[in-house]
Amino acid sequence: MEARQVRRLLSGKIGELLVELELTARGWHVERLDGAAKAANGDLIAISGPHRVVIQVKTNGTQPDRAYLGHAGNFLERGAAFFNAKTAAIETDVVVSVIVTGGHRDAQFYVFTVAEAEHVARTHASAWYDTPKRNGGVRSASFPIAPKVDVLTDYRDRWDKLLLR
Repeated sequence: MEARQVRRLLSGKIGELLVELELTARGWHVERLDGAAKAANGDLIAISGPHRVVIQVKTNGTQPDRAYLGHAGNFLERGAAFFNAKTAAIETDVVVSVIVTGGHRDAQFYVFTVAEAEHVARTHASAWYDTPKRNGGVRSASFPIAPKVDVLTDYRDRWDKLLLR
């Protein structure tokens, strides 16, 4: 495994742990879905009273001003969904984008319903792809979707979205 892949994997696990810690502090019971084939669309299940929420965590460990939501390739090339794209028994209810560029106390959380995350990711992917490169050329379809956080203020720390299902 390449060093870049290892860093990405570790960054993702750190993001999941930070979401788990945040939810536990808020009174939720959280279970990890690590590698479960039936849970291909989710990373965590959070339970609080009658509420059960499947969460997909997306982590950006390099850019403090951008919330990562995935890569554009499958959407732009095949029209595939960003979230819940895999056939599995469990589907994601909420997407949490975590920015971890400093210590865990500096983590930023952006919480979306799946529909909101899908809309933001598709809008951002389409707008960026349709913008010509500086040399006038066409962009590659495979690029990270990472909108600037200043356009995502409505999603910052919106943990109440876990109760909206």
